[in-house]
Amino acid sequence: MSDYQKMEAQIALALKWMSTKTSYKLTDVAAMFGVPYDHLKRRRRSPTSKSTRQKTNQRLTPAQLKALKLYIKRLDDLR
Repeated sequence: MSDYQKMEAQIALALKWMSTKTSYKLTDVAAMFGVPYDHLKRRRRSPTSKSTRQKTNQRLTPAQLKALKLYIKRLDDLR
């Protein structure tokens, strides 16, 4: 398991722990779970991490690629 995956697992645990509490200081939670404060703060606002969000340099989404392949196949069938 890479360092990134370990940190993501700890952040997930921290977020789960925070969801059961009504009052906490984010800096204390970050220290308790051994994760950077800014990463925990960002993940609390936006649930997507680098590993779960869509790739940035991908030209087509998987759905768009599938639709394009289907379109090309239909054009070939017309010949």
